Amino acid sequence: MDDFFPTYLALLEAGDADGLGLLYAEQAVLTSFGGPQGTSWSVGRDQIVAGLAAALKDFEVVIEVPSTVPYDLRGGTLAGRLGTFESTIRPRAGGPEAQLTVQAFEVLALSPTDGWQYLSDQSQVLKVTTPPPHQT
Repeated sequence: MDDFFPTYLALLEAGDADGLGLLYAEQAVLTSFGGPQGTSWSVGRDQIVAGLAAALKDFEVVIEVPSTVPYDLRGGTLAGRLGTFESTIRPRAGGPEAQLTVQAFEVLALSPTDGWQYLSDQSQVLKVTTPPPHQT
């Protein structure tokens, strides 16, 4: 479990949707509410990879500060948490960076062949902060 988030973060910052997709179980569910691309639901790895690829095509993740809430492990093969994290993104087409405060509920399972994978990854953007425009 200790290397799951660093792996996720490295793939996210690299913009690697296919690599991120491998961190989701074949029938996983990914939902996002209130983000720059609106509300989205992705069911199954193929839809998740497509959704991540679209988001990463439009936005670059500058930095993500993980939640300090630890995963609650159950039976050695299930983990979950409800935590808040900060993510700074930049539109690839130009424009100001935005800092997102996001609450996420994550449920993961330990696959005997693929390591820890998301079963459910549900996030809600609580706040979007952009810098004030430069005054001339």
